[in-house]
Amino acid sequence: MCDTERWGGGVVHYVPYIGADYFAGLAGGARLLLVGESHYEKKGLTSEESKKYTLSHFGEYVDLSLDLKKDSTFFKRVGKMPTLKEDASREAVAEVWRRVAFTNFLQGSVGDKATDRPNKDLWDTGERALREIVSRLEPDAVLFISKSVWDRVGYGTWSAEPPIAAERCSRRLWLFPHGAGEALCTWVYHPSWNFETQASRIKVLIELLRLAKKIKAG
Repeated sequence: MCDTERWGGGVVHYVPYIGADYFAGLAGGARLLLVGESHYEKKGLTSEESKKYTLSHFGEYVDLSLDLKKDSTFFKRVGKMPTLKEDASREAVAEVWRRVAFTNFLQGSVGDKATDRPNKDLWDTGERALREIVSRLEPDAVLFISKSVWDRVGYGTWSAEPPIAAERCSRRLWLFPHGAGEALCTWVYHPSWNFETQASRIKVLIELLRLAKKIKAG
């Protein structure tokens, strides 16, 4: 499902990163989809290179070519989050990324520098693309790694589960429907901003996965 042809013809531009063992799930069987906000493409990419932009970045977690000591704050923190440990080894990061999926919400480059911001057209197409991705991947849990994205998703319903306690504010839970049922969703602040600690983000994810597993088990 990671080739561009299978994702052609719809609203999805960036082929999502899907770990080789994603459909087997994490420990306990829960499928986890991480949803970021946007890409900042380098200038001069071909159409095919652009479509594979997510794959070329997040696949580096598995092939060990991304140096988590030297790379950006976002990649260092997001890389370790699914391990559920702040001090996870590089090998542990590679192993867990074989079992998760990642997509960015916006389906076009925001610009080529982090200060550039998306326009309305990009925001408007994001949810339609996410619906298609969730429909195909049928996750049990979805973690939005951006409050800006979380605030713009309106497809689905609130969960009856109580909010998850976290720094700054508690996190309500949302049910995003797909063919196999529903994905339980919540959010953390974008890791590039110091609005909450890595420990808080991991705590939220741990609780999200626990509740998703409980719902899946019936």
